[in-house]
This record gives sequence, structure tokens and C-alpha cells, in this order.
Amino acid sequence: MKRLLSILWANAPGLMLLALTMGVVTGVCNTVMLGLINKAIHTVGDAPSWLLTAFIVVCLLLPLSLILSQYVLVHFTQRTMYDLRMHLVEGILGAPLRKLEALGGNTLLASLTTDVTTISNTLVSLPGMIMQVAIVFSVVVYLWALFWPAAAGMLAALALGLACYEFVRRVGSRNYARARNDQDDLFKHFESLTMGAKELQLHEQRSRVFVDELLHGAASSFMLHSRRGSVYFATAASLGRFIFFAVIGVFVFILPGMLAGIDKETLTGYTIALLYLITPLEVITSVVPMISNASISLRKVNRIGADLMRARVDRRAQSAPILKWRSLKLSDITHAYHVESEDRAFIMGPINLEFKPGELVFLVGGNGSGKTTLAKLILGLYIPENGGILLDGKPVNNMNRADYRQLFSAVFVDFHLFDRLIGIEPDELDQRAHEYLKLLKLDHKVKVENGCLSTTDLSQGQRKRLALLTAYLEDRPVYLFDEWAADQDPSFKRVFYRKLLPDLRARGKTVIVISHDDAYYDVGDRIIKLDYGQVKLDMKLNDENAPSPLSLVFHHERDPA
Repeated sequence: MKRLLSILWANAPGLMLLALTMGVVTGVCNTVMLGLINKAIHTVGDAPSWLLTAFIVVCLLLPLSLILSQYVLVHFTQRTMYDLRMHLVEGILGAPLRKLEALGGNTLLASLTTDVTTISNTLVSLPGMIMQVAIVFSVVVYLWALFWPAAAGMLAALALGLACYEFVRRVGSRNYARARNDQDDLFKHFESLTMGAKELQLHEQRSRVFVDELLHGAASSFMLHSRRGSVYFATAASLGRFIFFAVIGVFVFILPGMLAGIDKETLTGYTIALLYLITPLEVITSVVPMISNASISLRKVNRIGADLMRARVDRRAQSAPILKWRSLKLSDITHAYHVESEDRAFIMGPINLEFKPGELVFLVGGNGSGKTTLAKLILGLYIPENGGILLDGKPVNNMNRADYRQLFSAVFVDFHLFDRLIGIEPDELDQRAHEYLKLLKLDHKVKVENGCLSTTDLSQGQRKRLALLTAYLEDRPVYLFDEWAADQDPSFKRVFYRKLLPDLRARGKTVIVISHDDAYYDVGDRIIKLDYGQVKLDMKLNDENAPSPLSLVFHHERDPA
């Protein structure tokens, strides 16, 4: 509860204070209404005019304060949740790619969807919760004014009930926390289910193992801990209700015989007030599990957000895209990360390379040599542990890394294809896109209207051509293609190597191509061979002393990148 209120207070304390005040006013009005009714019941003859006036005023004030409280806090909670979600988005965009890969897409997606929604729904319920708390507090004050010794005994009994409730609630919260961790595993398996549906349908044994062991295990654990948490909260609520009704029984059946000083009006006031407390206490106990879940989600979001912000190494691009450059140098850069599947560290480097404008460079090597890792280092997506990158002699650092990244267009093996041409200059965009669609032989399947692609439901090879379309339209100085031609038919593969790449080079672009297609290495100016994170060959192909590219033999190993 404290954490949830704190995020609201931090953003707009004035609005938060107004919402809380209106909630308290609503609760007090309910209790005043109760006192006025009790007073009217025991008034002999006609009720005095002040009693009727007070009743009318409270009747008008009650709905107005409730509506205002709900409106202010609902409006502000939605704004707060928007800011919280956007804060996570900014953290994701600003964090190093390696950090995002370590967290996992399923964890980030769960926080952006489930956690933020849970927090938002709970915050919306806070005005009602605050109102009920105010009702309980003001009723206790009213009972104290009627007969304080009985009120003191009632408070002691309620304190005992609250202590029992809190003990059981903590156990329930621990189970909800375990269920939230299980939910991350469920998201991961759901992602596998949707992305791997074809493979699962084609292999019944794989499908059975996936469902019965992996998915069933995660779903069962989530169900078990969620159920335990709910049972503990229900037990806590039932225990609190039992103690509450026991208190009512004491006041109705025992105290009248023990304390002769309690008159009929006091006894009636106590009975009505205690019965009136049933609904507020039920509302409070029903909201507490929601608050517990929201607190767990908030801790999760705060932890992920803090991790992302601590890892944040650069800001958004501040200057215009780089159009002209002379030299891009990698100086003694090293990069290391843990390979989970093999329980070892993969260490790349030290790497010393230099690239010039207008070069067509093949980056080659066996599987496991670190080609994709090096590509991400070149693009500034990975941050080297040692050494650095120099652009025209100036070091790339946390202050200018975002600007540096604007130098590149890239199509990776695991590329994502947006259904809109986002962030590209709109001038004659549709016309330019149509020309490239013809070049890529997609104009008969895809149309572009107002920057929107008519479809992305294509084969993998055709989707890669659409990704290439986006890269063409970005018109950046440096292009990087990671095994782009692997999904192309032989005729278009030939077009890619023999026409498209030389055309980019002729336009002054630097092109870095990760490829195993050694039959086309002759179109390049230079070839760089990696072997387990080390540069084993950096050779210009137009050198008269250089061997033929076809004479190079590459051993294919596992590729952790």
C-alpha cells in the first residue's frame, strides 16, 4: 500500500492529497449519516430542524465527495501507469542489447503487460479502499464517544484480529510472489508454443513432452501458488470476520447484563455501527490481496526498471545522422559473455580492424567464430569491455553512442519486420518504396500506401527482401547484412551478390556482409575471417598477391552469436 501511494505522490502530490481528502470526507460522511439516523430513531416526537438540515447536507456531500475522489484518482492513476510503462520502454531502448538478451523478452513483456495492468487496476480501487478505512476509523471515534470503555475493548479485539490476519496474509503474499515468478516461465513457454507450433504439430513426441513436462509444470506451479495465496487470504478474511462477529455477540448478549450503565440508545448505536462495519471490512479484506499482488508487480517493475536504468549507457541521438565519414576503427576491443548451454565464457578479441567508405567487406568464419557478436560490436549494440571504437579519430562513448548508431542500417538473421515504414523521410516515400519493390521483385505482392505495407504475410525470403527495402529507404552510410541470402532462391541470391551489393558500393556505401556463400566472395574488396573470437585473416581481395577467394577453406563450428 505504501509503495503504491508513493508512486502517485511522487508524480502529483496535490492531486493525490485531494483524492485522499475526498476519500476521507466520504468515509466521515457515512459515519455522520449513521449517527444522525441513530439520533433520529431515539428522538421523542418530531425530529429537530437541525437534525433534518444536517441529514440533507450530508446526503448532498456524500455523492459529491465520492465522485470527485474517484474522478481525480482514476484520471491520475491512468496517467501514472502510462508514465510507468513509458519509463520501461525508454529503459528498454536505452539499455545495452546484451542486458535485454539476459533479461529475456518474456520477462520484459510480462512487466509491460501483466505487471503494469495489475498495478493500474489496484490503484483504481484505492479511492474505495481509502473511503472504507475512513469509515472504520470514524465509526470507532463515534463508538468511543458513545461509551469509551466498550470501545476500548472492541479495539483490543480488533487489534487481535488484525494481528492474526496479518500473519496469515504474509504467508499468502509469499505464495503470490512465487506465482508471479512462475508467470515469467509461463510467458516463455507460451512464446515457444506460438512460435514453434509447426514443429510441435509435426512431432507428436516433442509436443507431448513440451505440454506434459514443460508447459504443464509451469502452469501447475503457477496454479498451485496462486491457489495457496488465495486460500490463505480467504482464511485470513474468514478469521477476521469470526473475531468481528464475536465482538458483536459480546456487545449484544453479554455487556447489557454486565454493565448497567449502557442505555438503550448507546446499545442500539453500538449494534447498528458494528453491523455497519461489516461491509467496509469486507471491502478492505477483498482489496488487500489485490494490493499484495500489485506490490509484487511493482517490485518486479521497479527492479527491472532499475536494472535497465543502471545499464543505460547512452541517450537518444542528439544530432543529425552522419552522412560523411572517413574512418571507422576498432582498437583492441574485447567482449566476453557467458554461454549458458556450455557453462563457459566466450571471449572475443582483442580485435583491431578499420573500415573505409565504399568498401564491400565479407565477414566470414565457422559457426561459433563470433561473426554476429562482432557485427553487434561494430554497430554499437554491444559495448566492449576493453578498447574502443574510433569514428574519424573520435572515440565512441556513452554520450555519442546513439548518434554513432545512426550510421548503420542492418538486417540480422533474427530481424523484425514492422508493417509500417517508420522513421523514414516521408517525401515521395510511397513512390520510392514502389521502385525498390520492383527491384526486389515484390511489387506484385506488396503495395505501400502512406508508408504502410499492404502485407507482411510472406515467405521468409520475401520478408527478408522487405527488410532490405527498409534498409534501402533509410539510406545510411554503412550497411550490414547477416546471412541475408540464406533464405533466397539461387536466382535472387545471384542478384543480391552480383547486382545489389555492387550497386550499394557504387553509391559510396560501406557494406559488411556475413556470409558462407564463398562462390560470391570475389565481388568483395576485402575479406575478414574470424576463428573463435579472433581475427585470423584480414585480406584485400583486389591485391594481385592475394589468393583466390575460392581457395579459402572455412571450418564451420558452433556459433554462439
